[in-house]
Amino acid sequence: MWLKYLYCLMIFAPPLFAVAQGGDGPRSLERHPLRTEVETIISEVRPKPDLRQLKKFIDGAPQFREATSLEEISTGLSSYVFQTWKIQPDNSYQSRKQRDNVLPDSVLSTRKGHCLGVSTLYLLAAERTGIDAALVRAPDHVFVRICKEGRCLNIETLKNGAVTSDTYYIENLAIPKPAIENQNYLASLRSASELGASLYLGLGFVSAASRQLELAALFYEKSTQKSPKFAEAYSNLAAVKSQLGAGSEEVLSLLKRAAQENPTHYATALNLAAYYQSKKDFTLALEHYGRAIESNPVSLLAYQRRAALLAETNREKDALLDLDKALVIQPKNCSVRELRVAIRKKLGQTSLRDPELEKLRSSGACK
Repeated sequence: MWLKYLYCLMIFAPPLFAVAQGGDGPRSLERHPLRTEVETIISEVRPKPDLRQLKKFIDGAPQFREATSLEEISTGLSSYVFQTWKIQPDNSYQSRKQRDNVLPDSVLSTRKGHCLGVSTLYLLAAERTGIDAALVRAPDHVFVRICKEGRCLNIETLKNGAVTSDTYYIENLAIPKPAIENQNYLASLRSASELGASLYLGLGFVSAASRQLELAALFYEKSTQKSPKFAEAYSNLAAVKSQLGAGSEEVLSLLKRAAQENPTHYATALNLAAYYQSKKDFTLALEHYGRAIESNPVSLLAYQRRAALLAETNREKDALLDLDKALVIQPKNCSVRELRVAIRKKLGQTSLRDPELEKLRSSGACK
């Protein structure tokens, strides 16, 4: 299909836990909306939900005195997650036991978790101890922000709780300024519904990666219901719907909604470009490839796809410029080099050989 998932691949294999009993009770849970949201989702998606380890984690969360500094709170929470519970950051969204690293019960069971799973643990511990904590979204990533008396610290959960600045994410994830101004990224998300939307979005990734497309569509739809602000949910739902045979009008409507929520969302721009290309509307396709590159200047895929379309529409010289930029991003990409050779051949250039391509092929070093 012409739409492509642009996120980390994940494997979904629900853990076979025993049914748990207990908990803090309904009255106590009313004071802990994040915990209530998380436990509700776990109970919904697990064949045999077991909340015992999660209860133990929450009940054992560190307590802090009134005078405790923000830095000491950050250190205490990180120590509890990474030292006491020995959680390992994992950027693959799957544990070695093939369990998802999205929901906190799996993270605690396998001791491995991606940004969303580990961040959820931080939020649950902070809620238990009365710390002001929020989930913060960035392109294809989330982290935690804790605040006290007007000061805030960002906690990077994939770096064992290292304290980071907003500038760190802006520079490393190429976050466009409009996306920050529109609060698409780097805003503090404190509501249970926003956490629920993020968890359903993660579960959608898991299901789509394991080709459970109907389930993925269900989770993406639940994400949009929990919070209508996440462009990723609409864009990925469009991708799943396309693969399930939905009509082009429905797919386009979802992509347009994603672009409406976040005009700078890279994956949406790329998927819209692919959509219009499939409809032979090359002008709009090129426009959206340009938007994808503007949103993510280091996107090899956007440069490569735009180059192929430029070559198809007899703009070979522009295509070669795009391929040169792609090779700056990933010099060992053989498919980009092969496309460049093919375009040169079409132009009748005498120098058709690419010695670097031949070297990469012979050494098996192609990316």
